[in-house]
Amino acid sequence: MLLSCSLGTMKLNCCEIFQPTYVMNRGKCFSSSAIRQTDADEIGKLTVRIKQLPSIAMSVSGLQTQMMIYISNNSSVDVDEFSRYYIDMSVYNRMRFTASRVRFLHESSVCTNNVSLIGATCYVRQWYEHDVFKRFNCSFAYMHQEIPSDEYPVCPVGLITSNYYKNSIPYEDKCMLGCDRWNYEMQMMVYSGADRFKDFKFSLEASFTNLQYEDYEQIRTISIFGLIAQMGGQLGLFAGMSVLTITQIIVWYIYWSIRRLWKLVQANEVKSPTHSPPGVVIFQGVSKTDYRF
Repeated sequence: MLLSCSLGTMKLNCCEIFQPTYVMNRGKCFSSSAIRQTDADEIGKLTVRIKQLPSIAMSVSGLQTQMMIYISNNSSVDVDEFSRYYIDMSVYNRMRFTASRVRFLHESSVCTNNVSLIGATCYVRQWYEHDVFKRFNCSFAYMHQEIPSDEYPVCPVGLITSNYYKNSIPYEDKCMLGCDRWNYEMQMMVYSGADRFKDFKFSLEASFTNLQYEDYEQIRTISIFGLIAQMGGQLGLFAGMSVLTITQIIVWYIYWSIRRLWKLVQANEVKSPTHSPPGVVIFQGVSKTDYRF
């Protein structure tokens, strides 16, 4: 299938860099391993020459006239079917990528660090659980390594093919974006060159335009200590006082209020009565009992 592979001017062994993997609703594909581009754009591009593949679905020629390329990111080991591109045979297919990294605060409500809820991993497992397990009560043989499902029998081939084009069961999507993720943007260019193709039918060239990436990070613009410092600076600029001055005023007011309250309590305790009790006459500090009734 793979005729030749090269990275820049260096020849590569296609069987070493491409390993079999499985894609939802597609089956067996081949995924590239970690390949580090050391030169920019054309000088360091990855070039893959591919032979035309047989296909039982093609009734006339029995050979595939198109291939699909899936682009995944570093946040997931699984591959979903959304980021796919079609390449035609007998033309040069040129892909140029730019990368960006996005990092949100972990407590953000728009992302998560739970691997099972991020991107392709979540989509694949969610689809497998609702569209395969709950729908047919069986599993796909090629997915056993990706998602353990020993308690389910293998689905019959006829069951899969007869329901392939039918709509899936609606379910709530719980997948979220990762708080720390990579985004890849791709530009696709196609130009003819069928007269140069001899032993292969598909040609794919891919590279990063630059060996740099954009980094977007969400940070707190101000902390608690920064807020206190800014408040103190604004008060000092416009009111001529600092946070320490305000603290001293508050402490002094509390101290003054406590002393004032304490004096009022003491004054009420030592205050003399305003009238004499029955049977007692008070004059010049001497009490005399009055026996007249």
